[in-house]
This record gives sequence, structure tokens and C-alpha cells, in this order.
Amino acid sequence: MTFRTITGPSTWTALSFKTKADFTVRAPAAAVADLTALATSGAFDGLDLTDITLEKFGKPSLQALMDEVRKELWDGRGFLILNGLPVQGLSVERIEAYYWLLSLYMGKPVSQSAAGERLGRVQDMAKPGGPTSSRGYNTRRQLPLHTDVGDFMGLLNVRPSKSGGLSLAVSVPTVYNAMARQRPDLLERLFKGFPFHRRNEQQPGAELVTPYDVPVLGWAGDRLTAFYVRPSVELAAKELGRDLTAQDVEALDLFDDLCWSDDNLLKFMLEPGDIYFANNLTTLHSRTEFEDFEDEAEKRLSLRIWLQREPRTPIPKSQIVFQNPSGDLGVDPTPDGTPAGAAYLVEFKRAVASPSQEVAGGAEHG
Repeated sequence: MTFRTITGPSTWTALSFKTKADFTVRAPAAAVADLTALATSGAFDGLDLTDITLEKFGKPSLQALMDEVRKELWDGRGFLILNGLPVQGLSVERIEAYYWLLSLYMGKPVSQSAAGERLGRVQDMAKPGGPTSSRGYNTRRQLPLHTDVGDFMGLLNVRPSKSGGLSLAVSVPTVYNAMARQRPDLLERLFKGFPFHRRNEQQPGAELVTPYDVPVLGWAGDRLTAFYVRPSVELAAKELGRDLTAQDVEALDLFDDLCWSDDNLLKFMLEPGDIYFANNLTTLHSRTEFEDFEDEAEKRLSLRIWLQREPRTPIPKSQIVFQNPSGDLGVDPTPDGTPAGAAYLVEFKRAVASPSQEVAGGAEHG
């Protein structure tokens, strides 16, 4: 197989940025004023999120801002930080409401688990001495680099952790180019793909492991598409009673090594009012382990949304892991509504050096 070289703004590295400001969009004053007015006026109070629509609450200032965000995600580098959104003095419910509204400019929110939540609270839910979730967003542990089950991912920081919790990003086109130069045979193995473990969040009657190989990399026309959650590949092999071959492991290891290299891995700290938006087709994301506060009211909290781009992106059907009755991406709710539990946990550990304060974005917001 011959692999062409990808060029353009999506082929960035960690060395492409001097400070967090280089990949940050500051929300204009008019947009912040409109969001603050909506949130503080009580306009959202008592409404379900699905009652909040662009037709009812859309504003020209928000349209202009989110057009810029969407263009950067789809035709630019594939990720950014949207900075300066109001959180101080607002209830979580009011922040969720305006975040939902903003996200509608990007696409359709889809379910994130068998429980059916379309806007999830990312926080450590483990009880002292109790079992932890296999879904990383409900824990404080470090996560592997991965994509989510939607075209776009958004993560709004409401409260930071006591320490740790760096956000991470990697350009998939950059890693693809490196593998094409170094080991095209291993890159070809990633395009073939692997069975994928659904962690018991599949629909009734569906298989626990996909009955087809899910490509790590694919093409939608001339666009590279990625879908990567290595622990689910390893769980699937274990469930099927198979060992990954030496070539399988070599291909996955090289992909991981390139992703986690200091040159490619971008590290930054989200501050309250920051949204980390990423294009899942071109960007892997993760988070390092963190230490939390004891007081429940101070504990780290972020809000996550998965979005389906409209019009739909023609990604390869084999990269769609959950065959949802709704026809949407994401993980459709199931009758018992139970997200994946501790039985499917695969621990992940990899050392990540902290970035400098300048790049981490302590007081640097762009």
C-alpha cells in the first residue's frame, strides 16, 4: 500500500506552539456578555437541555464565534482552547445550559454512555475503598490517548484539581506521516484494524466484541480518520481468547511511541472558563492523573460533550463501533442504562513530563 504525505495545519507538533495562546481563541466581549445575560436572567431555568435551541436562544455574536471554532476544528489544526467563558458565580446547571447552546453551533450532541447522558460531568466518582469505573472520565487516574465516539469533543473546565490533571493532545496526521516514512508495513496494519470491545454498553442482542475489525486509521474521501482506544483492542483480544500477534503489538507500540514522544505530545492546563475542543478524526486527547480536593464543593469538575457533525462525515462504516438504533454516533442508551463498570478496567501508566508554566498556560490565556 502506498501512503501519501499529509500536509497543512493539521500536521502540527508540540514544537509548533510557543505558548498556550498560540492555540487559544479568546471569546469576544459581546459573546461573553450574551452568554452571561442568558445564564443570569433565568432564561434557561427549568428547561431540559433539549428545550434549549438555536432558534430560541441563538445570538449573532455566538454564531460568529462558533463559526470560527468550527472552521479551525474542521479545516485547521483540529483542536483549540476557547477561553474566557463565564463560570464564576454561576451554578453548574446554568453553565451546562449555555455550553449546550454553544455546542449546537458545532453539531448534534450524542449519547456518551449506556446511561444516555449527552452532556456529562467529568469528575472522580470513586468512593474510598470502592470499585472504580472503567470509563476514565469518572476517575482521577491517567488516561491513554484516545478518540471519543463522535466527530467533535468538547471539555469545559468548571473547577480545576488540587494538582495534576494536565490535558494532552496529539496530531494523528503527524503520527501517520512519521509511520509512513519509518514503517509503512506497520501503518498498513493499523488501517486493517482490530476487533473492539464494547465494554457491555452495546445494544441488547449485539455482540460484546465487534464481529468486524475496527480500523485505527481510515479515509473519508481525502481526509484521514482515526478511531483509537488501545485498552479496548486488548480487551477484545482477551475476550476472544486470542493473543495479539507480534506485528500487532509492534504496530500499536510504534503508534503509541510516536504519540507520546516529547516532540509530538502537547501538554497544557485547562483553567476555569476554558473549553478544549477537538476533532476526533484528527486529534487524540487524554489527561494525566490528578490529586483532588477533599471538599465536594471544590473537587475538579469539567463538562464533556460529544458532537456529531452535520452534514454527517462519511467515515468508514467499520470505524463505527456501536451500531446504534438511533443511527447516530455515540453510545445509545440501553434498557438497564448501566455504563461500563470496573470489570472492564485496564490500568494505564505512562510518565508525562510537566510542561513549562508558560506553555501550561498558568496566566497565559491568549
